[in-house]
Amino acid sequence: MQSGANEGGDNSPPASPDSANDGSSAGSSDYGSGNFDGGSQEVPPADVAPGSSNPDAMTGNSADEAAQYEEYKRQELQRQQYEEQARQQSEAQRKYQEDAAKSSAAAQNNLADTYPKGGAAAGAEPLQPPDAQSSTEPPPPPVDQAEIAPGGGDNAPLPAPASAATGAESPQEAAAPADVEPPPPPLDQVENAPGDAGGSPAPPPTTVPSPSGNGAEVEVVRHPTIDAPDEVVAGETVTVSIALTEEQLTPEVKVKAAPGSSVTADGALAMAMPAGTDQWPIDIDLFATGFDLADGGKWSRLTTLYREGDSDFVRFDLKVRPIAKDSKPSQFIARIYSAGKFLGSASRPVIVQRAAPVEAAAPSATAQRTAAPAMLMLASAPPQPALTGSVQLDNAAADEVPDLDVTILYDDPSGLGPGQIIIHSPHLAGPVTDTFSTPPQMATWLDSEYRRLLQLGLGLRSAVSLQQSAASSDPEAQKHFVTLAAEGFGDALYKDYVPQAFKDVFWSLRDKGKLHSIQITSNSPTLPWELIRPQSADGATRDGFLGMNYRLARWAPRSTSSQVDNPLDRMAFTGVATVAPSYVDKQSLPFQEVEIDALSKLAGYRRFGGDFVSFEKLVGEVSTGFIHFSGHGEVNQPSSGRPVFAIDLADQSLDPDTWGALVAAAHGKGNPFYFFNACDTGKSQMLGGFVQGWGPAVLAGGASGFIGGMWPLTDRAAAAFSSDFYGGISTRLKDGPVYLAEVLQGVRKRFYETGDPTYLAYTFYGNANLQVVTQ
Repeated sequence: MQSGANEGGDNSPPASPDSANDGSSAGSSDYGSGNFDGGSQEVPPADVAPGSSNPDAMTGNSADEAAQYEEYKRQELQRQQYEEQARQQSEAQRKYQEDAAKSSAAAQNNLADTYPKGGAAAGAEPLQPPDAQSSTEPPPPPVDQAEIAPGGGDNAPLPAPASAATGAESPQEAAAPADVEPPPPPLDQVENAPGDAGGSPAPPPTTVPSPSGNGAEVEVVRHPTIDAPDEVVAGETVTVSIALTEEQLTPEVKVKAAPGSSVTADGALAMAMPAGTDQWPIDIDLFATGFDLADGGKWSRLTTLYREGDSDFVRFDLKVRPIAKDSKPSQFIARIYSAGKFLGSASRPVIVQRAAPVEAAAPSATAQRTAAPAMLMLASAPPQPALTGSVQLDNAAADEVPDLDVTILYDDPSGLGPGQIIIHSPHLAGPVTDTFSTPPQMATWLDSEYRRLLQLGLGLRSAVSLQQSAASSDPEAQKHFVTLAAEGFGDALYKDYVPQAFKDVFWSLRDKGKLHSIQITSNSPTLPWELIRPQSADGATRDGFLGMNYRLARWAPRSTSSQVDNPLDRMAFTGVATVAPSYVDKQSLPFQEVEIDALSKLAGYRRFGGDFVSFEKLVGEVSTGFIHFSGHGEVNQPSSGRPVFAIDLADQSLDPDTWGALVAAAHGKGNPFYFFNACDTGKSQMLGGFVQGWGPAVLAGGASGFIGGMWPLTDRAAAAFSSDFYGGISTRLKDGPVYLAEVLQGVRKRFYETGDPTYLAYTFYGNANLQVVTQ
C-alpha cells in the first residue's frame, strides 16, 4: 500500500503477485514478503554449500574460500534461526486464535439476549484465518546463491530490492537495500538502519521499557490514512478506506494522539505497542455523521498492524443521506484501538452536496466520484468482512485501559435522536457496536428533574418540605424522601435512555467482577451518566449510581489543535490556585470563606483576585495543578443578550469563548485541571452545531480535566464538597498515586449521609483512570 510506484500520477492498478515475482520487472522484489518462489530462486540443500556437492569443498587452504565458507555457515545459522522464529510465531498465532475464540464464546454467552443471531455479540465476529504462508515460509536466499533468471545472461544480476513498494498491496512487503544478502536475523538482533532520503520507510521500531511496568514496548510510527472523496452527493454510495501507512498519503487528515501516543512533526501517530511480536490487531471505528453503512458490515473493523510496512486496510461502503441545504460539511472520524486501548484518532473533512454539479452529471463522472480517489488504489479491492477485534481476556493493565470505553456520537447532537455506540473493553473478545435513538424530549425532562432535585434539597436544608409547615416537618423523613426521589430518577434514566448495548456489556463485566472504570466519550453532554442506576433485566439486582460505584469520567470530542484526543492519565499535585470573587448584598456567599480557609491549608495554595485582570494573570502563570473557581455561574437564554454560559468575576461575566481566547497561548504544554464550583457551570448544551458549555470549552483549551455542577449548587454543600475533594486527594497522596475519580466516588457518597442532592450534581470531564501523583 506504499506509494512510490506511481510517482508520476499513474493510477493504474497495483501489479499482481505473479508479475512481481517473475524476475522480469526491474525494481520489484518479494524480499521479506513471504511470497518466495522456489521455481526461480532455488534454495540450496541445507547441508551443502552453494556450488558444491560436498560441504568440505570450501575448507581448502585458500583464505578466500575459507572466508566464503564461514559466511555460508553464518547464513545457514541465520536461516535456521529465522525458521525457528517463524515456527514459534505460527504456534503463537494458533494459540492466540484459540484463546480469542474462547474469549469470544464467553462474551457471546453473556450478550446472547441482545445479539442472538448465530450466538454472536454485535460487532464480535470471527477472526480471519492466519496467513500461514507469510509466517512460515523461509525468505529468499542470498543474491549470490540464487540461480540466474532466464534471459539475464551468465553474469546478469538479480533485480535489486526496491526502496518503495511497486504497487502491490501486500501488507508485509518491506523495503531492503540492494546489497543485503543474508536472510533477516531474529527480531531481537535487528539493528535500525539509517533511513534513506526521499520518503524511505521508517527504521524498525525501537524496544523501550514500558512506562506502566507491564513489559517492554516498541514505538511504531505510522500515518493514519483515510482514502475518501473530498465531496459526495446525497444518495450515492462512496468508499472510505483506512490504513496505517509508513508514508503520508492523505495529508489532509488531522491526527490526534491518546495518552501513551504522540503525533510526530510530520503528522504521523507514534504508538507504544507490546514488544515480542511482529504484528498487532487494530480495531478501527469509523464515525461518519450523515452516512449509512451500505455493505452490511459494522462500524468497527479489524485490521493488522505490522512491525514493518503498511497495515492491512479496512474498507467501508457508505451511502450518503439526503440533506435539506445545498451543501453541508461533515467529516470521517477514525478512532484507533488495540486490545481495548485507545491509541489515537484521525479525521478527514468531506462536503456533502444535495445534487451533483452540472459538469459532473455525466454517468462516468458520477461513477468516478463514487469510487473514491485512487491514491491508494484501495477502492478497487473487494470489500473486507466487517470483522471486529480479537482481544484476549485480561491482557491489558487496569491502570491504563478503562474497563468500559464507550463512544457515542449522535447524528444531530442538539436534537438527540439517532446515534451510534461503540464499546471497547480489554475484557471482551472485541468491540460491540450498535445503533440507538434517544427521544429528543429527554432534555426537557432532565431540566425538570434537575429543578425538582434542587427544590427538594433546598427544602431539606431548611428542614421544611415544600408541602409541609415547619412544625410538622421531619428532617429524617424528608431526607429519606429525597433519597428515594434521586434513586427513582436514576432508575428511570437507566430504563428509558441508556442504549441496550451498554446495558448488556455492563452486566456482563459487572457479574464477573471486572468493572471498575467507565470512560464516556460523546458529542452530546445531555445524558447525566453519573446519576444512572443500572438494574438487571429481571429487576432482581440493582446497582448504585454509576458516579458512586465506578471510576466514571466523560470526554468531549473536539477538533482543535490544543485539545488532546483522549484525556491525560497522570498529573502532579502542584497546588491549588484559587479565584474567589467577593460579592455584595444578595450575591454574597457566606460559606465561600469557609471553603477558601480549607483550601489554604493545602500545599501549593495560591489565591488570586476575583477581577478579570487577576484571572488573566492566573491563566498566564499557572499551567499545572488545579485551578479552582469559587463563585457564581449563570446560564441564560440565547436571546437574552447575555452569555449563555458564564462565571461571574467581580467586574465581568466570563463566557467560554472569551475564556478560550484568553488561554489559547497561555498554557504552552501545560495541562491544568479546572474545578468551577459555581451554579450551572457543569451543564452543557448544544448551540450552533457544536458543543458549548464549560466542560467541553475547558478541554478544548488543553486542560487535563474539569469538574462542575449540572444544576445550581448551594453555598454550604458546594464548600463542603470541594473541601472533601481536595482534602481526600491530599490525604491519600501520602500512600501513593490517587485515582481522582475514586476521590469523587467517596465525596458523592455523602449524599446518603446528608440527603443533599448537591453531592450528586458534579460532573467530571477527564480520564476515568487519571492518577494524581506527588510533585
